[in-house]
Amino acid sequence: MRRVLHRFGVVAVMLAVSCTGGRGAIPAGGVPSVTVQPGSDSGQPASVLTADPSEALLFVAGCVRDAGFSVTVDVGAGSWEAHVPPEQQDKLTEVVISCSQAATEQGLIPSSLPSRDELETMYAINELISACLADHDYPTVDAPSLEQFLDSGGLTWDPFLAALEGIWATPDPDHAGYDTAEAQLYRSCPQAYSAWLPLLTDR
Repeated sequence: MRRVLHRFGVVAVMLAVSCTGGRGAIPAGGVPSVTVQPGSDSGQPASVLTADPSEALLFVAGCVRDAGFSVTVDVGAGSWEAHVPPEQQDKLTEVVISCSQAATEQGLIPSSLPSRDELETMYAINELISACLADHDYPTVDAPSLEQFLDSGGLTWDPFLAALEGIWATPDPDHAGYDTAEAQLYRSCPQAYSAWLPLLTDR
């Protein structure tokens, strides 16, 4: 039995779905029916700046579970974990793509890449996140220039990367320590861009 850990980020999933042309391989029987969590804007287009990663995480993990996989979710750590035998790995990948597309159709994951204005706002928020990480004694990564960030579509800068690499550097076969440390990280400095938007008006 293999553990497959999925770290969830709206931007990463949005890009993965976009790269498949918005069409995942639908498993036999189609995508399972999953109830959208309270508070979500079902059916409304999501923005990378306003999407709630925890709602999308719960939707996708629940969809994968309904497809017959054993799934453990840790919202605080922003991750879910599937327990699958090696021969079912390809099927799991198909289901994850399909469930991510279903989440996009429900309005939980953005269906289009960020606009230039959104990317500029993301860059400003990443600056706030980096300052927050430094204030809490987490390692930070060097920021690219704004133009580099824009040219990459936002992929050249993940302010959490150095902190996460520090957490993952310690062997943890059961992932329990990882999840606890990551939950503390995201409590200190939230992952969702929407949590930081109000602070931009104070700058």
